[in-house]
Amino acid sequence: MLVSANVDHAMFLRDVRAVVVDEVHAFAGDDRGWHLLAVLERLSHLICRPVQRVGLSATVGNPEALLAWLQGSGRGQRPARVVAPPTVRAQPAADIELDYVGSVDNAAKVIAALHRGEKRLVFCESRKRVEELGTALRSNGVTTFLSHASLSIDERRRAEAAFADARDCVIVSTSTLELGIDVGDLDRVIQIDAPRTVASFLQRIGRTGRRPDSQRNCLFLATDSTHWSRPPLCSCSGAGAGSSQCCHRPSRGTSSLNRSSPCACSNTASGNASGRNGGTDSNRSRTRPRP
Repeated sequence: MLVSANVDHAMFLRDVRAVVVDEVHAFAGDDRGWHLLAVLERLSHLICRPVQRVGLSATVGNPEALLAWLQGSGRGQRPARVVAPPTVRAQPAADIELDYVGSVDNAAKVIAALHRGEKRLVFCESRKRVEELGTALRSNGVTTFLSHASLSIDERRRAEAAFADARDCVIVSTSTLELGIDVGDLDRVIQIDAPRTVASFLQRIGRTGRRPDSQRNCLFLATDSTHWSRPPLCSCSGAGAGSSQCCHRPSRGTSSLNRSSPCACSNTASGNASGRNGGTDSNRSRTRPRP
């Protein structure tokens, strides 16, 4: 809209009073976030007055730093506050398991064998891995749906609708199902290797445990041991991550979760791990993340 020469931007946007950014932590600190701030600054310039900025998130560990980031050029000049209602009830401990399986084929065997009759959402960190795992699951007789950005919107919606209505099935996804999409009555979340950020992990595990008397859960299946031996991932969100405000400053290119360091949810999650190598005891590896 702002790049069209056929639109009178000031006239079209003159009544805008506020901009609401849902899942704001997903924008903060990366290229999309800086683009968002630039658009907001341009909007304020076009209508000749500041616009109220509202950021929403349920997985922010450093809300004050994120608030300062969202203010942009108005930082310190306009009033701002964090609105965090008190927790109504304590969340039960999450059930987190970590298994080393060694390959995508072994991961497919584990997923096919575990939690039959339940609805399982599997996250991968690349489109290629989604396709590989989807093919392996189907060869194991599992009803499998796929979701990633290379699929058309219609294809993704059909897969999501089918998954929402089915019971004994698996949907394999990149981050496309991480935010804001209802995938129905979900039973299990499975993560292939480490997610890129702690915020992503919290979003993904938050897909489970929504029914009364149910528990949040996540099963990590590691296909490469190097994913679990890198420097610790920071639990800070957005502007604080990797900066002087950050609790850790990982080197460039190190973004995987280190199981030997405390996790952002370590005070609520219980870790159980056993080796599931697709049934091959000779290669079985046991790893227990620290609580």
